[in-house]
Amino acid sequence: MKTMMKIERFLMVVLLCIGLLSCGKDDDPTPMPQPDPVLTVYGVISQEPELTVFTEALDKLPLLRNQLDTHGLLGNSNHEYTVFAPKNDAFETFLLENGFDGVEAIDITDETDMDFLKSYVRNHIVIGTIDVLEMESQENGYLTTHVAEEINLFFDASGGNINLNGTSEILEKDKLATNGTVHIVDKAIPIPTLATFVESNTEFAEMLEALSLLEPGASTVNEDLTSAGEFTFFVPHNGAFESFYGEKEIPALQNLGPLVLNYLVESHAIPNTIADAQEIEDALGSSTINTMNIALTVGKENDVLNLTDTQNRIAHMVGVDIRASNGILHIIDSVLLGLGEPSPGQGPTLYEIIASHPDLKNFTAALEKLPDVRDILNDDSDLITKANSFSVFVPTDNTFDAFLLENGFDGIESVDTENPDHMDFLTASIHNHVTLETTPREVLEGEGLGFLTTNTQIEIDMLFNAIGQNIILNGVASVLSDTEARNGIVYIVDDVVPVPTLATFIGANPEFEIMEQALTITEAEVGSTIKADLATSPAYTMLVPTDPAFENLFDEINNNSGGNFTSIDQLGGNIVEDIVEVHAIPFTEFKGSNIINELGGTILTLTDKLEVGMDGDNYTLTDPQGRTATLTKMDVRASNGLIHIVDGVLLGN
Repeated sequence: MKTMMKIERFLMVVLLCIGLLSCGKDDDPTPMPQPDPVLTVYGVISQEPELTVFTEALDKLPLLRNQLDTHGLLGNSNHEYTVFAPKNDAFETFLLENGFDGVEAIDITDETDMDFLKSYVRNHIVIGTIDVLEMESQENGYLTTHVAEEINLFFDASGGNINLNGTSEILEKDKLATNGTVHIVDKAIPIPTLATFVESNTEFAEMLEALSLLEPGASTVNEDLTSAGEFTFFVPHNGAFESFYGEKEIPALQNLGPLVLNYLVESHAIPNTIADAQEIEDALGSSTINTMNIALTVGKENDVLNLTDTQNRIAHMVGVDIRASNGILHIIDSVLLGLGEPSPGQGPTLYEIIASHPDLKNFTAALEKLPDVRDILNDDSDLITKANSFSVFVPTDNTFDAFLLENGFDGIESVDTENPDHMDFLTASIHNHVTLETTPREVLEGEGLGFLTTNTQIEIDMLFNAIGQNIILNGVASVLSDTEARNGIVYIVDDVVPVPTLATFIGANPEFEIMEQALTITEAEVGSTIKADLATSPAYTMLVPTDPAFENLFDEINNNSGGNFTSIDQLGGNIVEDIVEVHAIPFTEFKGSNIINELGGTILTLTDKLEVGMDGDNYTLTDPQGRTATLTKMDVRASNGLIHIVDGVLLGN
């Protein structure tokens, strides 16, 4: 019996050793389970020695603190949060950079201080639990912060470390709480602008390169991405650019040249508007989405929105509604251009007609100093241009000489191509003589009066008046002859077409004669500066009633008073001044899109609020007296602002 017991004990020891050896050889042991968290997100933060400053900030925001602690009125145990909490020295540095000597310097009774603190603290909080493993598996993406506008937070885990909005990195990860998780970061996370997202996402490297190559002053897009109040930007990913290079048979963006680069970037930008995916989808089948220089047709396939430019290039919106502090970003899979392709066919080009004419040598010499424009007018098949055909209004040599002399140049040869001021002047002047469409004489004469869009940087309009015997441009230059080219029409004119101001359009348009009289009366009789401002102010918007609108006003006054008013001067200087001022929006370009965005609300003129409404398909403005005028044409662009034409005269209080 004793021998048997010894054998059994020996076998048990052997089996135990085998079990221990087999455990030791296990290459992938089962990890020890982590204990269940017992602290809330706020509890985790408040217990961390490196997060005392962030804790103090939360304590100044009790409603937010209670959310993270799942207590109080806003507590909801179903909500989980991820907090990217900056360590003490990082948050103190951030506060100091923003004018606060620590959290204690933030005044809880000061609304501005508290708005600042609330927005920045909320920018570090994401709804839901996001652990590091999840971010690493995605490599990069966008999270939604707890900021009221639901601004996004970009993370990039592709380089080993997890980077947030291109600035902050996670130092300590996955501190689990009962209602979420906490990550400690090395810097305060900036509230992102659109520029932040473009700069921090390596998938946008090609668009970032395009933005960096824009010539200074050529476009406002770089500034808008940082500082505009409202902006929408469609960003092609790097693969989209690679496809574009293959399509155009070019190796890189530098091969496009500055003019085309500028146009390419602006084709992806919608200023003064936050157009989310729903708003874009609302345009499906009924209207277009207008960028800074082209119109995009909206489509939808397999639940994915797409945009088609005027060359039928289709871009799918593969990422939508990425929100920054100043707008919204959509990711697309193709580069949009919509620029006209050179026209095929035989016969001379616009440039060849101009260069061969004996009385157009000065304009030809000017084009030689502007090779981009020259090549566009020469129908170069390797160029991408704003349009595929043009009308060019070319002044004769003697008039162009006189124009140059008036502006301080002793002939075209004295324009120095190395002097930026000289070239800005020449570029603006020449582009102002090129319009973005072939418009035959019979079309101009058939319409009688209207506006053409020039090739200037901001696409200033050109007023044509063909009501009389001649076709007159901007009230100055008359057409002498026209010659058809394979890519447009050359008009020879008897004077240089001036770059127009708002005063130019009001003074030269025969339908605005009474408004011109009103401006003259207010200047002469009450000392108003509005007429002068329309010729000189860098930014102005005018609502301009037509002459029939004023005549209807006279009839209305006569019917109500029994008077016999037939001209604006009979109303007296003060009343005329009131009429002018209710139609003026000074010191700003208030676009048609701005008016449309205020539908159901009001816009503010110099003296009064006007209600924005609709009558059928037309937008209307109603004055404080309940009188309504229809906007018959919006966004007539001068060098210093915009005109919106209305069919009624508005009155103030």
